[in-house]
Amino acid sequence: MPTHLTPSQQEPSSSSSQPTQYVGTAGNLSSLTTTPCAIRRAFFSEQRAIARVCTVAFWNDILFGQLIHPHREQYPKDNDLYWLRRTQVDWWDWSHVFIVATIGKGGASRTGKDDEKIIVGQAHWSRIADSDAENYAAGWGLAWWDPRRLVKPIVSLYARLTAWLRPNRAADPEQEDIIERSYGFLDHIWTKVNARSPSWYLESLAVAPAYQGQGVGRALVQWGLGQAEKEGIACSVISAVGKESFYQRCGFDVGPVGRSGEGEGNPLDKVPGGLIFFREARPAATEESGRKLAGEEGPMRSFSTSPIRSFTTSRVLSATLNQIRRSPRKPKKARRPESPAMRNRPEMKGVCLKVGITKPKKPNSGQRKTAKIRLSSGRIVAAYIPGEGHNGGVPNRVRSRSKYGTKKPKAASAP
Repeated sequence: MPTHLTPSQQEPSSSSSQPTQYVGTAGNLSSLTTTPCAIRRAFFSEQRAIARVCTVAFWNDILFGQLIHPHREQYPKDNDLYWLRRTQVDWWDWSHVFIVATIGKGGASRTGKDDEKIIVGQAHWSRIADSDAENYAAGWGLAWWDPRRLVKPIVSLYARLTAWLRPNRAADPEQEDIIERSYGFLDHIWTKVNARSPSWYLESLAVAPAYQGQGVGRALVQWGLGQAEKEGIACSVISAVGKESFYQRCGFDVGPVGRSGEGEGNPLDKVPGGLIFFREARPAATEESGRKLAGEEGPMRSFSTSPIRSFTTSRVLSATLNQIRRSPRKPKKARRPESPAMRNRPEMKGVCLKVGITKPKKPNSGQRKTAKIRLSSGRIVAAYIPGEGHNGGVPNRVRSRSKYGTKKPKAASAP
């Protein structure tokens, strides 16, 4: 299960009330020229910058903006505390990775410096597995005896203490922990049974409004997709409302397989959005397989591993998001039994009341030998007489069998 069921967002709607300072020492990002950004892992000193980017990116989000922080206009700086405290705690979890997009090299700021690096986007990834030992075996965890495992509980205690001494005034106290209260409702989705565990899960995705629509978010997503393909495991995301098509274009081509608000008693039940998408596990790319695919023994060339197709060549049809919203799938009704008079009984005794010949409906033709039988239960049914010829008559005692029962000998006339 993911440790945070945070619907990720790529392009939040901009507003005139949004803060313009994304990094405390960088000034206004809109004054910088747009240059290709660099994608790398974040440094410890960049936690506050990551929190600020998340604040402005989720400023108008329904969950993190309107529901959790209804007083953000009155206390705009306090919104950073929500993201900063979560970043500080998850930073010391070795299965969590923070990726940032920076800009500044080759660009110019108001001061004329060309070496100023500014964070314009961040992606928080976590590796979901059934146990910490599984993450440790994959290189994304700590051994049980490692003393560094004590750092996260200590930092978590520190975050709770600072939240008591310096509360987040922009947040609604009753809704600030709504994410934590939703834990446990989606455990059935990330399991080994459906080949979705382990999985790289996108906890959150935030891009500064001035740099949205320029491929920054897609580059941050590609880090997790590439890491999942390298390890040969699945990749997953919980989308914010209206961002479903973005993640589908990025490569999350399976889903929606669920919703973050599903489950009785889930506090996110009435929050719109939260559809869950996956990219199924693909075979890990190795150097040897890359050489064979390229047809040479030289250095491995870049290639993409396409998913294994099924036995059919027909195109797989799936419902669109609008179709699922308008008319969600309903369970199929149970089929009506073809022999309701003989339910749960493979055969029954009866008395033949009438023997005749019935002609089938078009386009079939022929003469079918039938008989009207009163069963031992008292019900009268029409039965088909199989085989060529028969010696049945009235009022012979016969034995009728269900279509799905075990094969029985032909009905014999009474002595």
